[in-house]
Amino acid sequence: MIVDRKIKGVLLSIFTLVLFSWSGVAFSADLKVVTNKTNYQVGDIVSARIILSSADQSVNAVSGTLKFPTDKLEVTSLSKSGSVINLWVQEPDFSNSTGEVSFEGAILNPGFTGASGQSLSVNFKAKKAGTATISFSTGSILANDGQGSSILKKLGQTSVTIGSTKAVIEPAIEVEKPVEVETTIAPKKETKNQYPDVPSIVSLTNPDQSLWYSINYPQLSWTLPEDVTDVSLIFDNKEKTIPPTKSQGLFSSYVDGKSVADGNWYFHLRFKNKIGWGPVGHYKLNIDTKEPERFEVNEVKLGQGSAGARFVFDGTDALSGIDHFEFQVDDSEPQIINADSVKTFDTPDLRAGRHILTARVIDRAGNLVVRKLTFAIDPELTGSFAVRVGDNLILVLSVLVPLIILLMALIYILLISWKKLSTIKRRLRKEVREAEDGLHQAFDLIKEDLQVQMELLKKAKTKRKLTAIETKIMKNIKADLNEAEKFIKNEIEDISKQI
Repeated sequence: MIVDRKIKGVLLSIFTLVLFSWSGVAFSADLKVVTNKTNYQVGDIVSARIILSSADQSVNAVSGTLKFPTDKLEVTSLSKSGSVINLWVQEPDFSNSTGEVSFEGAILNPGFTGASGQSLSVNFKAKKAGTATISFSTGSILANDGQGSSILKKLGQTSVTIGSTKAVIEPAIEVEKPVEVETTIAPKKETKNQYPDVPSIVSLTNPDQSLWYSINYPQLSWTLPEDVTDVSLIFDNKEKTIPPTKSQGLFSSYVDGKSVADGNWYFHLRFKNKIGWGPVGHYKLNIDTKEPERFEVNEVKLGQGSAGARFVFDGTDALSGIDHFEFQVDDSEPQIINADSVKTFDTPDLRAGRHILTARVIDRAGNLVVRKLTFAIDPELTGSFAVRVGDNLILVLSVLVPLIILLMALIYILLISWKKLSTIKRRLRKEVREAEDGLHQAFDLIKEDLQVQMELLKKAKTKRKLTAIETKIMKNIKADLNEAEKFIKNEIEDISKQI
C-alpha cells in the first residue's frame, strides 16, 4: 500500500513537470500596414490595409491608432469590407488635421487565427512630393483565452514615395496674324447685379470624381455666396440634369438618407439670388460596394528540378474593374501583381511539405475576394541529396531532442524517487522491529501477570473445590493467551512482507 502511494506521487510529479513546461509557451501577434505599391504621384490614391497576424493564438479583440503626415497625405475614405472584425466597439474614424486613423473591434468566437487578416482599409490622397511614413502610434491585440491576455508583439509601418505630377506640355498652334483694324472698345460697366456663379461642390466621402469608392452614403457640401437666397438640387444617374427653378431652402450640405445603389451617380446644384437662378454645377460619384464577381486560382504542375510552385489566375469586376492581385505564401510578405500584368505567380523555392497560398483580388473601390489554397512541394524536387538529408535531419532532431530531454528528466525523477523510497523502507523496517520488540515485552508482562493469577487459582483448587465461574475463567485465560500470541505473530509477519 505504501509503495502504491509513492508511485502515484512520482506520476503526479511527472504530470506537473509537463504541465508547467507547456504553460510557459508564449504566443505573439502583430499589426501591420501594407500598401498596394511604394511609388505614387501627387494626386494618386494610396490604398493601405491594416493586417492582423496571429499564427499561433486565437485573437478576440484588436485596436490601434495609425499616424500619417498631414502635409503629404490626407484620408479620403475608410472601408470595413472584408474585415475579420465582426463587432465594432468603436466605428473607424480619422482626422486629417491631426493625421490619425483609429479603430477598435472584437472578433467573436472562435476568434481569428492566421497570418494575414485584414482589419481595415484606408484610402489616402497623395498631396505633396516626398516620402510619407504610415505607422502605428498605439495598438492592442487580446487573445481569445477567456482572460483577454495581451499578445501584441510588434506594430508595423510602411513608407511610400510620392513624386511630383508631370507637367503637360501643350503643342504649339500656329495662328494667322489678324488684320489690324480700328475698333472702338466700350468700357466694361461694373455692376453687382449678376447671376450666381456655378456652385463649387466637394465631397468628403467621394473626394475624386474620377475614382471609385465603396461608400454608398455620399456626403456633399458647398459654400454659399453672400447674395444667394435659394438652393435647388437633384441627385440622379443622369449626367446633365438641370434642377427646377423652385427653391428647396437655403443650406450648404447634402447627405442621402438611404444607401445608394452601385453605379455612376450625379449631383446637380444651382443657386438663386435677387437677379435669378444661376448656372448648374455637376458632381460625379462612382460607387461600387460589391466584391469582384470572379476570381480563379489554379496550380500548374512543374517538372522535376523545381522546388517552387506556379499558379495561374484571373478575375473580373464588371463595375469598377480590377485594380491588382496579391499573393502570400505561408507567413511571407504579400506580393502585388497589377491587373494588366501576366496572370501567373511563381513562388520562391520552398521546403518540402505542405504550404498555404493566400490569394486576393482587389477592385478599384477597395473591395476584395480572398482564396486560400493548400499545395505540397515534393521532397524529390527540393534540391540535392545532401540538402534533402540535411532538411530531414533537422526535422528529426527538432522532434528527437525534446523527447530525449524529457526522457532524461523522467529517469532523473524516477531515480530520486526510488532513492527516497528505499530510505523510507529502511526506516519503516527499523520502526517495525522496535514496535515488535515493544509489543513482545508488553505481551510478556500481561502473560506473566495472568499466569500468577492462574497459579493462585491452582493453589486454591488444592484446598477446596473451585466454583464453576473460577473454572471457566481459568480456561478462558489460557485460550485467550494462546490466541493473542498467535494473532500478534501473524500481523507482524504481514507487515514485514509488505515492507
